[in-house]
Amino acid sequence: MKVLIIGGGISGLSAAYHLQKLNLPAQITLIEKEKRLGGKIETVCQNGFIIETGPESLVSYKPEAIHLCQELGLSSDIIHSIPENRKTSLYFNGKLIPLPEGIFSAFSAPAAQTVKALLKTPLLSPVGKLRMGLEPFIPAKKLEEDETAGSFFARRLGKEFFENLISPFLSGIYGGDPENLSMKSILPTFYSAEKKYGSFLKAIRANKKQKLPAEQTSPFVSLKNGLGSLVAKLSDSLINVSVEQGKIALSIRKNVKRYQVTLNTGETLEADIVLLTAPVQISGKLLKEIDPKLSDLLQEIPCSSASVITFGFNEKDLTPPLNSYGFLISRKENLPILACTLSSNKWEGRAPDGKFLMRFYANTILDDPKKITQLIFKHLDSVFKIKKDPELFLVHSHPRVMPEYRVYHQKKLEQIQTLLSNHKGLFLAGNAFQGIGISDCIQSGIKAAEQICQFIP
Repeated sequence: MKVLIIGGGISGLSAAYHLQKLNLPAQITLIEKEKRLGGKIETVCQNGFIIETGPESLVSYKPEAIHLCQELGLSSDIIHSIPENRKTSLYFNGKLIPLPEGIFSAFSAPAAQTVKALLKTPLLSPVGKLRMGLEPFIPAKKLEEDETAGSFFARRLGKEFFENLISPFLSGIYGGDPENLSMKSILPTFYSAEKKYGSFLKAIRANKKQKLPAEQTSPFVSLKNGLGSLVAKLSDSLINVSVEQGKIALSIRKNVKRYQVTLNTGETLEADIVLLTAPVQISGKLLKEIDPKLSDLLQEIPCSSASVITFGFNEKDLTPPLNSYGFLISRKENLPILACTLSSNKWEGRAPDGKFLMRFYANTILDDPKKITQLIFKHLDSVFKIKKDPELFLVHSHPRVMPEYRVYHQKKLEQIQTLLSNHKGLFLAGNAFQGIGISDCIQSGIKAAEQICQFIP
């Protein structure tokens, strides 16, 4: 049988690798429109700096990516973030304020420690803290319907808690407006805690009795030479997969027996099985002729754009915040950026001796990067005290790459799955469905490969 994978990002590569491991009686072909593989994962080495143009870390509590690295022989290259710098702040009212520890690990972190940090933080007013303290007395919603993150946290902990503590965090991860994001999809632990226990405080007490394992000292993991080395190892391992780069799928049709995929080169590939791992908007357009309803549902999943702005400085030309991985930026500041990662503080070896690497994240495509840069450092001069311009300046733009899991996202996924089941041999994977992180995408690719395995006799 012929298996065709459309999309050579981490989801498609993981699916191809897993299919190869299963040693199926099938001919596997992967096509990728770019001249390189890896999708938005790319590492650039320039002037001694190791620069991530897209995602810059893996999370240790989702181990799929770490397991894949180990399987590919990259165990010795795995590095953990520098533990003594493990602090994140919020740029709020023109200054950096440390974020209270334990907000998003409340069900495993010591309850007293989290509460104490929240009571001390200047990010909440006395009224906001009083409103937060009423949480155990707020009745749980009885209906099993979805709810936006904005509505959920404002209802349980107060609007100020959401706007000053939750919203910047969610913006930095998902890019979209947290007011519209689906609680059920992005923070299922919190959603389930209310349904099961009625309040967060009761959930924390219950989980404490279960003696959950302590949180790991390093929640973030990367590779010594950048995440691009994972893509390189994964690509090199595909010895039984035909990989064709620089080819674009234009349309998919189906005859009586097989799918027919037309490419920009003029050729048509036939396949018994097609796995779409391209960005969800592209996958939707490709399915227009096969299933207009499925096509529309996929294209209805909104996607925001992203830009990564990277700077390399001489250490003597700025004063970065000490003992910090970086900071989030309050939406109230009206800056065109959402977060800053101090890469040299977070990872060993990201910059040459005497140099400092940092990057900013924006949830838009920057029309005039240099103008935006001037605006950034004008507003953040009190943070960095920059004496000279950076010696390294790079901008990487990623149009419509961040799916937004809006309210009722899970219901839409059920509809997609129902329609997909009408097309034997057609599968979907990627970051638009059950998680946007690298581990989520790897898991999505593996799951699709296992479904394909069941399909092949």
